[in-house]
Amino acid sequence: WCGASCFEQLEIVRHDRCIIHGPSDTNRSRNEVIRLRNDNFASANNSTNTRRQVMFTVIGFMLSGWVIGYLLRQHLRGISTIIMILICLLLFLLGWEVGGNHRIMSSLMSLGLEACLIATACVMGSCIFALILWKWASRFKNSQSSSHHEG
Repeated sequence: WCGASCFEQLEIVRHDRCIIHGPSDTNRSRNEVIRLRNDNFASANNSTNTRRQVMFTVIGFMLSGWVIGYLLRQHLRGISTIIMILICLLLFLLGWEVGGNHRIMSSLMSLGLEACLIATACVMGSCIFALILWKWASRFKNSQSSSHHEG
């Protein structure tokens, strides 16, 4: 069957057309091609549902941690050390996952260049706006301090 995206396949089914893509599809009936396209769309829809479940699971864990942290805030001493260890472990596992992914590793030069450009732009933008804020705050502070000395 064709390698079109699920949305293109849904569009074909919706318009009640059957487009044959290649010699292997010429022997298939119109209903068989539509069934294959519907099955492909259903599997993509299941993937979307799985992503939603993961998203709500992550949000649920975050909210439950927030509630437990709020309720136990007086009893949580030294939690910052545990958090730092867990963050380092997560970063290590993320690096492991990236290193084991052949698709990412093969396109690392282009991804790395984009990431470097984005990071540089973010740092430069932050520095520029911090400098603007610093000058504005200094001017505001100097004008208030001079008005206090005069009074």
